[in-house]
Amino acid sequence: MKASAQQFLQWIRSHWSVESFHWTMDVSFREDHFQGYTGNLAENVSLLQRLTLMLLKQETSLKKSIAKKRDQASWNNDYLLKILGV
Repeated sequence: MKASAQQFLQWIRSHWSVESFHWTMDVSFREDHFQGYTGNLAENVSLLQRLTLMLLKQETSLKKSIAKKRDQASWNNDYLLKILGV
């Protein structure tokens, strides 16, 4: 299959955007170390992690990494409520 340089560039960018997302999930949530593979647990945890990532990215008052924002939310109920929009 022949492809133009523009198509090839699009494929590369698409691939790396997926890799970047998986790297963020692994660094922030240690996704690669997850052991819950029974029933719907893996799918449910993944959904909650993606939702959490989205909420943490939207919260911009702290200029910290996603992992540090997650830790801060676990220690500070006011910050957690701010992330949740309550």
